[in-house]
Amino acid sequence: MMAPYSQTELPAKQHKLKRMWKNPKLEHYMRLVAMVSILNVIALIYGVTTGNWFAKEGIQLQYVSNMVIANFFIAVIIRQQYVINLLFWLATRAPTTWPLSVRWHLGKVYHHGGLHTGCAINGSLWFAVYAGSLLYHFSQQLGGVSAASMIITLVIITALVFMITMATPNIRKKHHNAFEASHRFASWSLLLLFWAQTLTLTLSQYSDMSMTDIVLNTPSIWALFVMTFSVALPWMRLKRVPVEISTPSNHVALLKFDYGVTPFAGSSMAISRSPLMEWHHFANVPSPTESGYRLTVSRAGDWTTRADH
Repeated sequence: MMAPYSQTELPAKQHKLKRMWKNPKLEHYMRLVAMVSILNVIALIYGVTTGNWFAKEGIQLQYVSNMVIANFFIAVIIRQQYVINLLFWLATRAPTTWPLSVRWHLGKVYHHGGLHTGCAINGSLWFAVYAGSLLYHFSQQLGGVSAASMIITLVIITALVFMITMATPNIRKKHHNAFEASHRFASWSLLLLFWAQTLTLTLSQYSDMSMTDIVLNTPSIWALFVMTFSVALPWMRLKRVPVEISTPSNHVALLKFDYGVTPFAGSSMAISRSPLMEWHHFANVPSPTESGYRLTVSRAGDWTTRADH
């Protein structure tokens, strides 16, 4: 005889808004993009109304420039390896006694790329506003904007359009290596161009001030300095190290590093065979009884399946 079917009572259906909130299209990554966009819209509304940034007699170029730099500053810093590991360190400090719901949200720290994407998109939109503002000042001969500044602005717009095009999902998926190379070299070029534009405009607008006073009183210069240091720091600490490779299966390789560094569990490391062209990030797997750490590399793409690796 067959046992009768047991009846299980299903949980109550969640509210529609709660179900929508859990939709994959509203994952934490997209929530961060939305949050950044909302904050930028609030800043724009303030600038148009209370701040009076956009007046017929002249536009507050410094305020608009600050919005551009602020967005790109976060976009650059949040992708810095040391900052990423700091975020993961903070997320993994939560005691196991904390509620599971809190620790579950902390586990979503890997969605931090939403800040990068959101700030990069909004920074580009703010730069379009900034470019239009510069063109208005230049065409109306309101002063403070030179022909050199306009030329640099045009080059920056071209570089941004190129980067955005290469970062679109279809192109990024089909030509990932080209995307990485273009993103790297174009971003370095943009950093230099922003330095040139900021200094050119600042000197044009504050010609009666000394360079020291200009530097001390221009937040965008300080932000550019931090961004430049952030980009340069990993290259200043770049090192070639020995690696032991074992392949327990044809789908995975274990890379063992032991050069005096034992990172914490939950951190990540970037490795490369051609530093100028491509980098690959993997989670660190330290052992409590050994020095050094391992990286688990699965066969998932062209770089990880290449025979000479």
